[in-house]
Amino acid sequence: MGTLESKKVRDFESKKPENTSKKRMKYSQPLASIQHQDLPEEFKRKIETMGGCSDEARLVIQKELYDSDLAPTASRFSMPRKQVLCPFLEKDEEEWLEIRGGELHITLIDPMVEEEDIFLTQWSYGYGRSKSYVLRTQWNYVAAKNGLKPKDVIQVWSFRNKTNNKLHLALVKRGAVMVPGLIVVAVMVVLLLMVKVVEERSCKERSVMAHSVKCKL
Repeated sequence: MGTLESKKVRDFESKKPENTSKKRMKYSQPLASIQHQDLPEEFKRKIETMGGCSDEARLVIQKELYDSDLAPTASRFSMPRKQVLCPFLEKDEEEWLEIRGGELHITLIDPMVEEEDIFLTQWSYGYGRSKSYVLRTQWNYVAAKNGLKPKDVIQVWSFRNKTNNKLHLALVKRGAVMVPGLIVVAVMVVLLLMVKVVEERSCKERSVMAHSVKCKL
């Protein structure tokens, strides 16, 4: 049996933390527009039991699931680099994925707050003009187990073990995210429905009163 490196799979344990603050990438959606910017308490507790620090967990991406993310033949979840909110890989990890075409063995906390093994890699599209981080190998199982479906809004968070600095990810399922314009539309629809109910009730009351007067006459 070959080594992990010969299989292009690495765990990257026992490394010193590296400052990645200068490697921030542009993101098409401002962080302020994301409603859920904190981890649920059950995920925080799970991170602590895995040797991480929940206060240092980073929100990597929030996206709506597409049919392509759940296609059984693809067996992968794509995280476009242009949509990544913050750097979560260290320099050697980034080079391993991008330059050497390797994979990282990751422990993933799934939406049921259970640990699953998964692999992180990077794919290029359009002759290298577009790149995505990709969760694969066990993705179909994770998606089926947690009942994920198209249009589900999910978040991926990253954290590291405080002892060996090993990277872990957490997959959090959120409700539908409403942008401000859609919120206004929703409020207007509710108000119109309320007005309609009031009008119908008034019409019924007037009809009952008219019938009562007619009977007295």
